[in-house]
Amino acid sequence: MSPAAPAAPDASLVGLRWAIKHSFLDYVAKTPDGRAYVDQGASVTASNDLVFPPRQARLKGAAGGVDTYEFGGEVHFVAYGGMLYVRIGDPVIHVCGGAGRLTVRSVDDADRSIRVELATFTVGDTGSGVAGPTQWHATDVRLAAEGVPVFADVYSTGEPLAPLQVRLPDAQACG
Repeated sequence: MSPAAPAAPDASLVGLRWAIKHSFLDYVAKTPDGRAYVDQGASVTASNDLVFPPRQARLKGAAGGVDTYEFGGEVHFVAYGGMLYVRIGDPVIHVCGGAGRLTVRSVDDADRSIRVELATFTVGDTGSGVAGPTQWHATDVRLAAEGVPVFADVYSTGEPLAPLQVRLPDAQACG
């Protein structure tokens, strides 16, 4: 991936860190005119993980016991003269118990209000220190049915995606 922003040091990551799907990133990179770029505050690490900065850190139990994490930024993948175009923007994570879902802004949405459920996951390793960051990992990340068109119907519902990690400074974690 050739980012428009410099690579973020892995040790200082704050926000949502996610590689989406490694084989997809490799595919775009190997395409003769394939490119990826980040925008609106997103960055990329040296290991090609995307980092979406926190917008609204944690709204604990805001809606029926669901914790919500809002992130900003977007990444664009383009190949084949624009025939392949994937945008992942403004991710929002909803967690209830040990399960979660990730939504993104719709590609066709000019007013930024339409969201698509891109992935579902299981909340894995969680940790929070008194003086350290609040963080957790998601495992078993899978493509949701609504997310299939985001990848032009190439992948099926339930397709495995890359694990993701949320890391927030204590000052941003609420309640």
